Amino acid sequence: MIRDLDLARRILQKMESRSYSDSGHCIEIEACTSEAVNYHVMLLNDAGLVTAEDVSNQNVLIWLPLQVTWAGHEFLDVSRSETRWKKAKRIIKQKGGSATFEILNELLTELMRDDVVRGRTRLRRRNKLVEGL
Repeated sequence: MIRDLDLARRILQKMESRSYSDSGHCIEIEACTSEAVNYHVMLLNDAGLVTAEDVSNQNVLIWLPLQVTWAGHEFLDVSRSETRWKKAKRIIKQKGGSATFEILNELLTELMRDDVVRGRTRLRRRNKLVEGL
């Protein structure tokens, strides 16, 4: 099965939005098979972005997501903006089409840093305009 970073992000978002009492239950993602979701929960667990429990049997892969880790919340913070997410994917596509998770995370972090710096620059300009009045 191919890793799908969009699906991984959607799983993290879904986990973040549910209450703690809902942990340990399978997650359903629209237009995705349970096999794909369980596979990606396993990958997210392996990557340290979530904690999950493997309750698979011989025939079926089943991973119960328990909670988002600190690293998972950090990734959610940098990938939360749909505009930033699409821009990062567009940059990766232009540069060759694929990238590791670490590179994607670094790119999202840089794009977020740029957004913050631009916001501070605009605020400084506005403050100077107000001081000049």
